[in-house]
Amino acid sequence: MDKLLTHRLDQLTAKLSEVFLAKGRGEAINVPRRRSSVGHGLRYQEMAAGSVSLGFFGSKMYLGGTDGGAHGLIVLFETATGRVRVVVDATSLNGWRTGAATALATDYLAPRESRRVALIGTGDLAPGQLRAVCSVRGIEEAMLYSRNPERARLFRESQQDNYDVKMTVVTTLREAVEDADVVVTGTTATAPIEIHDFLKSEVHINAVGANSQSKREIESKVVKACRLIVVDDLHQAKQEAADLIEPVTEELITWDDVVELGDLINRDGGVDRSGWTLFESQGVALEDVATAQLLYELATEEGVGVKVSE
Repeated sequence: MDKLLTHRLDQLTAKLSEVFLAKGRGEAINVPRRRSSVGHGLRYQEMAAGSVSLGFFGSKMYLGGTDGGAHGLIVLFETATGRVRVVVDATSLNGWRTGAATALATDYLAPRESRRVALIGTGDLAPGQLRAVCSVRGIEEAMLYSRNPERARLFRESQQDNYDVKMTVVTTLREAVEDADVVVTGTTATAPIEIHDFLKSEVHINAVGANSQSKREIESKVVKACRLIVVDDLHQAKQEAADLIEPVTEELITWDDVVELGDLINRDGGVDRSGWTLFESQGVALEDVATAQLLYELATEEGVGVKVSE
């Protein structure tokens, strides 16, 4: 799957743009994630999305809390016939779909002349996030911050040859973000990351790590100061996005201040990129099934994959 999608992030971002445009027009639906405890610390999770106008509907299901991490499947149905068209490993697509959503949001929200990105967290999501930001902006330097500096150094070693970008490992949050035009948080943090006092006057933030009420990455005062707050799905954000739920509870913002990505890209007249902007990404099923659809199209074109039925 990586072979099919490598060098095709632009196609995937365009596919996500297509489905979010459809969602903004009311032609696509997203069913928020549902988590079920099944005992012994295990959590079964499922979510779904699709569009009759685009010809697909799909679901993603996975089991978390295991010793081997979370693993799952995406099943894609053709709406015209009801046939299953794709069964694909969801875990391997996670970085691609999350990255494409970041690329789409960054393209609409980040300053056009962005040259420096800060990656806070250099774990599994980081390669896809760096690839995403570099695909839509002329990034010249990436500041790498991890609570474990060795992880940041290993990330630099593994990624440096893939980009014509200077990669700098830093040991403080201030060093990471004070000159950054784009900030990406991709962590497992349960308390907000304190960056408010160090951010530039114009900066775009992609918060991609916190997708449950037990996780926080963005300070409430950062959220309050953002001129524009964007989510991939408002209903899911109201259930999962503690980064936004807490400021709403504190009456610093209201849900009316939050815009869906599909509505944003359907706006006439472009987007004002000034000040601070935030994309609070939950990772929604619409992104998963759109990625699976593109993968199906590419696999069909190139004659790869295992065909199990007509």
